[in-house]
Amino acid sequence: MVTRNIAFLALLSMLLCDDVGLAARAESHRHQEPRTAIAWPDGCAYYPIDDAAPNAHGLERECAAALSSITDWPKSPEECDYDYGKDFFLGPARVPSPRFLPLSPGKFLIEMDCGGGAYNPLKAYLFYRETKSLTAGKLLRFPYYPFGSSSAPEHVPPLIWKTVISARAFNRRRGELNVFAKFRGLGDCGTFARYVFPGDEPVLREFRVKTACDNRFPYAVRGHDPRSPKGWRKIGE
Repeated sequence: MVTRNIAFLALLSMLLCDDVGLAARAESHRHQEPRTAIAWPDGCAYYPIDDAAPNAHGLERECAAALSSITDWPKSPEECDYDYGKDFFLGPARVPSPRFLPLSPGKFLIEMDCGGGAYNPLKAYLFYRETKSLTAGKLLRFPYYPFGSSSAPEHVPPLIWKTVISARAFNRRRGELNVFAKFRGLGDCGTFARYVFPGDEPVLREFRVKTACDNRFPYAVRGHDPRSPKGWRKIGE
């Protein structure tokens, strides 16, 4: 009977120690300042837990868990053409690394390359947040007017939501993502959009379109703070 009681007390002590360890790690997370930059892959990886330093790399591990929960990493979002597990990890990397674009301390866009066509890159974005209490992320959907080169310029199609967009520039100072989809290589027709992120969803700040591919008003995104395309129709005016 005494032996059985000692074994029970030993087990209880182990469970209490585990609870204390978990509480200590949670408390350590709460005292960590929100990050303003995350480098791939070191800033978002499953570091092994060292018993001598159980509170180390907590945010890095939680970032990796959030990324896996959204995309089933190393799989990419379903809409992407790339197979990250095949193209990113085996042999010479043919897929650009995910990029963390800072919105504010503890809030980021995770940019994932999704391939592209002759004229346009394709990218998907995850919203990632780490605060003193939790980490969370989700795949973003962008409001978009689906104009095409054959669209009637006077008719505005109903707004849709896209998870893969032709993003070309990110302005860190304003937290603004610029999208430009060409209808042909010259860039004299297509759609242009600006998105901002006051919360955890993209907000369409500006949308312009030119459906006539007539060699007039060609446009190209230059730098991280591109001007709006001159001579293109602004939707929503």
